[in-house]
Amino acid sequence: MPPIDHAPDLQLPSSTKRALLQIDNPRSVDGTPFIGPITWATSDEVQGPLEAVADTTNADGNRVAQVFGNTPLDAGEFTVTASGEGFANCDIKVKYSDPPVGHFMITGSVADEAA
Repeated sequence: MPPIDHAPDLQLPSSTKRALLQIDNPRSVDGTPFIGPITWATSDEVQGPLEAVADTTNADGNRVAQVFGNTPLDAGEFTVTASGEGFANCDIKVKYSDPPVGHFMITGSVADEAA
């Protein structure tokens, strides 16, 4: 089973009916640019159907793989998984609620001990 990378959850207001999900500059497990096809899958075809979007490039000329996640519902969640041969699977949970729930990301760094 390939490794899975979990992206932070994406929280959207219920008025947003589709989310543009992107992988900017995908990399193979050896660190080289991933040029193979990326397959997108949803955990719920009814609540979170996917809509194909052509890949594009970013300002640096790197590939951006993308897909739309759609929802016909006012609330709920689904998971979208991107996979490819020699590419660690990546999943993201898309959540809809009204009002939207705030979120933040915790990052770590090295700090000197207190004196």
